[in-house]
Amino acid sequence: MESEAFLSRVKIHMDCIYENNGIDTSIELFGHKFGIPVFIAPIGGVGSSCGGGMTEEEYANIVINGAKESGIMAFTDNGAAV
Repeated sequence: MESEAFLSRVKIHMDCIYENNGIDTSIELFGHKFGIPVFIAPIGGVGSSCGGGMTEEEYANIVINGAKESGIMAFTDNGAAV
């Protein structure tokens, strides 16, 4: 095929446009520094959408404690019952 013949002649030369001094994925947010910009999103209606398996407060405590142990931040809903 013509396209295969063309692509076989294409050569890619990888090059960097910055000095390789390592990558810093940290972010400062709300006066706190986080090693990686990954956060837990707020999810509401847990009590009703999880079939009553846990309350909003139980879910929020699990999420907040897990985030704290992992060194990230958790955002929670306002706890309104739906």
